[in-house]
Amino acid sequence: MRAFALMIIIALFGMSTAHAQLQKQKKWKVGLNRFSSGVNYKYEANFKENVSDTAYTKISKTSAGNIANTEFMLEYIFFGLMGLEVNFNLTPGVRNFSFNTTNEKIGDIVEEVKSGALYGVNFYFSDHTSPGFKFFAGILTGSFLVTHTFSNGGDRPATLTTDQEALLADNFKAAQTSTITVPVQILKGGMDWIREAVGFRFQVSAIQASETKTSSGLGKTSLAQKQTETVSLSGGATLGIFGHF
Repeated sequence: MRAFALMIIIALFGMSTAHAQLQKQKKWKVGLNRFSSGVNYKYEANFKENVSDTAYTKISKTSAGNIANTEFMLEYIFFGLMGLEVNFNLTPGVRNFSFNTTNEKIGDIVEEVKSGALYGVNFYFSDHTSPGFKFFAGILTGSFLVTHTFSNGGDRPATLTTDQEALLADNFKAAQTSTITVPVQILKGGMDWIREAVGFRFQVSAIQASETKTSSGLGKTSLAQKQTETVSLSGGATLGIFGHF
């Protein structure tokens, strides 16, 4: 009986050790992140208020707000303390706003912001392969694609008289679209809460090197004037859920 009991004890100890080893061997995380960031858009161009004007007036319009993307996240853990992470955009962040001059609409604008492939590394302050709270710091690099779709350009208020309309210059295209690539470096820190085979993530991000200025996207106005766009991104917060195996 003692030998049998000893065998049972050895077997149970072996099973618990094997289970612990399996826990420690969890190296993959696959999940979804809800990534938010701030975006600032600046539009500049020259325009003429009246057809008879000989000089152009410079206009500058800005719009700032926040967007949220849904991303697919994949991470592989080395030595329990370092992770290589890759994120792919699933749904873009979207904003809507309008730019106007005194008597003419530049456009009603739909702005879409989505990440390309973001890749980088995370450093954990405790063994990430076991359950519990795991604090980390990391960096991601890659780029975002920002698309602006203008509509209703050149529209004028219904209160204008026929004589006033006749004096206005037809400055802006009825419809136009641009796509801008914004390279980014993202510094981030946060916490994973791992519960056996599932985990939850909270992190904050600071986006560096995140501004692009271009005049090639929209081309020129109806009066052949250059249109310049500037897009900059800033940091935000991320909430995520992932499988851990």
